[in-house]
Parts: sequence; C-alpha cells; structure tokens
Amino acid sequence: MPQALPQPNRSSGSWTPLQRRAWLANARRRSRKLFPAPVLRPAYPSLLRWDWDYTNPVRWNIWQSLDHGGTYFLANGYWEDGDLREFAPDGGSEFYFIVGVDAAGTEITGRSNAVRPDDAPLPPPDAPQNLTVTDLGTGFQLNWVRASIPAVSQIIQRKDEGGDFQNWLTVDASVATAMDTTVATGHYYVYRVQAVNSAGASGYSNEYGLYFNLS
Repeated sequence: MPQALPQPNRSSGSWTPLQRRAWLANARRRSRKLFPAPVLRPAYPSLLRWDWDYTNPVRWNIWQSLDHGGTYFLANGYWEDGDLREFAPDGGSEFYFIVGVDAAGTEITGRSNAVRPDDAPLPPPDAPQNLTVTDLGTGFQLNWVRASIPAVSQIIQRKDEGGDFQNWLTVDASVATAMDTTVATGHYYVYRVQAVNSAGASGYSNEYGLYFNLS
C-alpha cells in the first residue's frame, strides 16, 4: 500500500487557496506514481525487455521517438499486458520508453530509460543442426543446417575411432556442406560442427559417425 502523503506544514500561518490547490495537485500526481520506473533493455533480435518486481500494472504503454531527445508518441497498438516483460516493435531503429498504466490509462509507474532495440548486443550463435554424413565412395559428404543467429565462420571437428575431436576444417558461415577426401578405407570417423561469431562460439551440432567405404 502507498504511504500517506505528508501533511502541509502550517507553522508559518494558514495557506492561501492558491497554495492549497498547488499542494493538492502535487499530491494527486504523487499518488498516481506508486511504483518506480521499470528498467528497459534491448534484446536480440530487435526486442524490448524489462525487469519489474512489483505489482503488475494493467498494461504497459510503449512510447517511441525517432530521436532520443525528441518528441515521443504512443502509436496505435503499442502496448503490452501488464504481466509480460517483452515487446517486439515493428522497427528497431527508433527509441522507446515504457510506462505502466492502470485501467483508466493513468500512469502509475515512472517512465523507463529510453533504448533502441537495434542496440542489443549480438549473442553467440546457436548450434548448427541436423548434421549428416554420406559415403560417396571417394570420400564423405557432410551436410547440416546453419545456425539461425548470424555467424562469421564454422568449425568442423573430426575424430577417428577411439580418438579425440580435433579441428579439421573451418568454413564460411554461409556454407552448409563439406567434402572429406582424406579418409581411409575401413576406418570409422565422427564429425560435429560449431558456429562462431564476435560474441563467442555456439554449442556443437549432433555428432555423426560412419565407416568409410566398408564393404
């Protein structure tokens, strides 16, 4: 529950009607701001997320502006239910702040910091998926599904039967296939793929093992 507002100090005499109206207007403004401002942060890809540990408002209004210090406006449909902590705006280049409101649309939180979704740092890529290895007779053909988060390169690791994984080949992030013609007949090989970007490395794909040219 909100604390009671402090009463006017009348030790210097009674207030004029103008002073009383000013005090009451300020009291009403303070009573509407029951909660502090949420903390807003950009998140990949082009999302707004925020932290909130208090009673949920009825909804969050999301205000936007083309300029950090410019005029903010509330676009149609730019609001989110009070129990949620994420919003996906149509564009990521604008600046946004959020404020919680009650059922009447009255602001009951302070306004958050203003952020731009496109300023979210790029996370490490997710792991490549669905690695398969096919014996073509002249070597192994590897195929996989690339990471959905942008990568710079991909590392293919290989190990012989009973051995440890070693980096075998580094390929561009746009590649989703590779050919290994260095394998020996009758030997067993296992492969896995990892994606890398400026934020770090992904986990590994599934492992896939196969004997080469085993008749």
